[in-house]
Amino acid sequence: GKVINEFDYNNELASMIESRVTAADVHIVYRDNIPNGYSKLPAKVNQLKPKFIISLHLNAANKVANGSETLYYHNSRGGEQLAEILQKQFIKHLELKNRKTKPRRSGDRGITLLKYTNAPAVIGEPGFIDNKTDLTALMTNKEQLANAYAQAIDEYAQSISKSTKSKAAAKPVESQFIDVDLRFKTNNLTKSEFLSSNESLLLRMIEGINKKLNKKYKNDFSPLTKTDFWILFNSECGLTNKGKVNINHTHSEGERGLLPLPKNIKFWNGNSAPQWDRISSVGKNIEHFMLYLGQLKNKKVRTEGTHIFYSGFFRAKGIKGYTLREARLLSGIVHGYLYNGNFSDKVVPVSKILTGFKTDKPLPDFMGKTKYIHAKTKILANREQNINDAVNMV
Repeated sequence: GKVINEFDYNNELASMIESRVTAADVHIVYRDNIPNGYSKLPAKVNQLKPKFIISLHLNAANKVANGSETLYYHNSRGGEQLAEILQKQFIKHLELKNRKTKPRRSGDRGITLLKYTNAPAVIGEPGFIDNKTDLTALMTNKEQLANAYAQAIDEYAQSISKSTKSKAAAKPVESQFIDVDLRFKTNNLTKSEFLSSNESLLLRMIEGINKKLNKKYKNDFSPLTKTDFWILFNSECGLTNKGKVNINHTHSEGERGLLPLPKNIKFWNGNSAPQWDRISSVGKNIEHFMLYLGQLKNKKVRTEGTHIFYSGFFRAKGIKGYTLREARLLSGIVHGYLYNGNFSDKVVPVSKILTGFKTDKPLPDFMGKTKYIHAKTKILANREQNINDAVNMV
């Protein structure tokens, strides 16, 4: 029969949980596969400054023991409360034996994570992987188990928040921007009003994204700028029919949220990225849109001739160091000006397009003379106007 691996099971489960949570930003973090990786996990988790932590586990014992249980640190009131909430959801959704919540003390299994993290933490043990009855339930009811975790996260997040729209971090993870308790003003605002009302918060996020990118790309790092984000926000953000920002917008390709994340967002940002076609919190949507832009400027995807897509374009003479040119080029990449599927002959005139950006020509003046599929429409003029409007806001 198929061998069930605890890590593989919970790795998939984590993504299923993340897509279901509505009241918290979920971040997924993994124990490093190094000696003493588990003992170093609390410090790794604490760096994220989460509001609470849920660790995904599966039990194993003697093939006879069975049922669901949740572990917490005996001296943590928040941990005990979270454990009770999670255990209740386990029993509701899996209907296995109720082994109840269990306080852990020094020397007990799981104590390292439970004791040495700064936020309330629990270890979920929904079933025994070596028990035939439990294993069957775990495999056939995985969707239900994901719902159990997600509903527990939402319930606890709401219990510690002044608002049901809390962005408290659940289950810490490799997040790109780590300020987990963000509060965006979103109600009845125009694009310009949104940017001005949330400017300080957005700039802090850009700073956080750049720290992440700098750590990854080091000396070859090209930073995300305010101009980059302002232009892309002005071009891409979802609006209501009254012209106000819409955090629940459905974009042209079915992307959901204030800003459209590409279908391959996990390729760019990793597995902690939200689902492109599902609503996530405003903070998470913006965080991953920013990171996506930063990755476009830095990640080497492929090489064609002398051209490195797309990072090489931002290092070209006449582009690098020119803030507005970099931002206009970034906007062009997001809009597919360098994707061959958007040209009637499937050939991208890379040099001609880069020259257009280097010489500050309006989009219709150089893109309009290519075989770009929208070359003869008003789309290019409208995008040029969006860029100019955003520049006036910066």
